[in-house]
Amino acid sequence: MRVLDSFQAVAGPLPERDESPPRIRVIGESTHPGYTQQTIRYEALPEDPIPAYPLIADGWGKRPAVPALHPAGTLGKGIPAGLSERPNRGYAHELALRGLVLLAPDYVYVGDSQGDPYELGYASGTMKGNYNHIRGVDSLASLPSVDAGRIGVIGHSSRGHNALFVALFDKRFRALVTSCEFNAFAKYKNGYLSGWSSKKYMPRIAAVYDKEPALMPFEFTEVLRVESQII
Repeated sequence: MRVLDSFQAVAGPLPERDESPPRIRVIGESTHPGYTQQTIRYEALPEDPIPAYPLIADGWGKRPAVPALHPAGTLGKGIPAGLSERPNRGYAHELALRGLVLLAPDYVYVGDSQGDPYELGYASGTMKGNYNHIRGVDSLASLPSVDAGRIGVIGHSSRGHNALFVALFDKRFRALVTSCEFNAFAKYKNGYLSGWSSKKYMPRIAAVYDKEPALMPFEFTEVLRVESQII
């Protein structure tokens, strides 16, 4: 697939993964009206724990599940869990009240996230985030309360683009909600791509493509079109 190859030219390759459920360490738990929220670390790789909040709706039987990817902010996973001063960003909290099972993980360099993606051999924070999110889906699919055939993904702002990107690689998603943070590169801040070339995202945009929209080998609109044909 051309778009997939072009994306990996910028973000680096997705590593092969062990598809068995990752090890999960439960650190804490709190009950809320309608759901239980845990604090966990799930292993993307051995000795590579990813901090996350599962929100597990009350009730019996298998339910749909959704990774809820947080927008920019120091609270990270706490934002979709409803812990920020902006309650309209608590989409994990809202979906848990509707009977779904959610997983809100911290993105690289945010919240309680530790470790350096580049020391682990990744070419970008974006691809490390993708791998973390895919392993988060593995975690969700292993839960007895989850219907593994009904998994979606939602992301807002800085993680709206991660929701797009992870769905390129993980075909288990039956629904995708992405809010903000993407358009044609030439229209993003009039083509000023420095924000996309930081360590959190894709440094090759600067190092290889000189932050020049005309040199970029993929467009967000192409990614969205591919996924509209898959999901």
